Amino acid sequence: MSLAASLEPTLPAGDRKTILGLVNMGVHNEIFRIDVAAHTARPLTDGRHSIPFWSVNQSAKQMVFQLDEPDRLGDAWTLPLDGGTPKRVTGWYDSLATDYALPRQEKITWKAADGVPIEGVLFYPIGYQTGKRYPLVVQLHAGPHESDKFGWGPGVIMNYVPVLTAKGYAVAKPYVRMIDLDADESRAVREGRAANKAIDAGRPGREAIGERIVLCGGLFAIRRDAFVHLGGFDERFVGWGGEDDAMTIKVERARLSCVELDREVALHLHHPRPAEATFGHAHYAANRALLDDYARYDDGTLARLAEVQWQLAGHARKYEDRPQ
Repeated sequence: MSLAASLEPTLPAGDRKTILGLVNMGVHNEIFRIDVAAHTARPLTDGRHSIPFWSVNQSAKQMVFQLDEPDRLGDAWTLPLDGGTPKRVTGWYDSLATDYALPRQEKITWKAADGVPIEGVLFYPIGYQTGKRYPLVVQLHAGPHESDKFGWGPGVIMNYVPVLTAKGYAVAKPYVRMIDLDADESRAVREGRAANKAIDAGRPGREAIGERIVLCGGLFAIRRDAFVHLGGFDERFVGWGGEDDAMTIKVERARLSCVELDREVALHLHHPRPAEATFGHAHYAANRALLDDYARYDDGTLARLAEVQWQLAGHARKYEDRPQ
């Protein structure tokens, strides 16, 4: 074990013979107590975790640190400077493993071409079945001063590991900004005389008029199993307004994995938008009231509503027409 290349040290007050250090051990890092005179190092922590943050309180003779574990994202722990048993002092993630399906994490080891052993973390797909073949995604991390570790640190989140182990995104929106074209621009696009790149993507979009493009407004893609799980669109909305906001609420409250591609701008072809077809149409007030109900629904109500809505999809009078 080489401590020099991967050590974040601190010196206990008044102690010239001891170094406390956070040592990178490959797929985990640990707090060590190093006796300078004896040339020995003793780990004060050990486990399948990473320690992203730690601090020493000299007056209290305690250290406080965060443990990022496969089933906990980072609760706070304390430990005496002389060692002992670490004590967890927060419980923010007590229900994480029961509320969510988490991918199994496992240490794997292989040898480089020059024989140097390399460690990595293997994340299993959600619902992994032994003997079944799965696609493998390899994501590399440079070293040796840093490495991918157990837990859910920024490297894991930024590399989309939770998404890749859970069958990808459930909802995808190919844009976040929308630009309204005028009649001439729209005609040119329809006739193939104007490429999308020729439209000035920097000009003000819908946000300039105070209209927010919700996740499920305009164009979006959703997996069929997710659409069924949400009960589809609520067919109680009639005409323009509210149905896309309600679907967005259902997606967000169901905590589905989503992605918005913010590099592209959507071009909205021109068509008349008279007031009587939008905010002024006969059903808009009822749509607005229904949307307000959605904002008040708890998770249990939304789940039951989804079940009923999927049964009624396309058959609004399904139960009304049944004989009593």
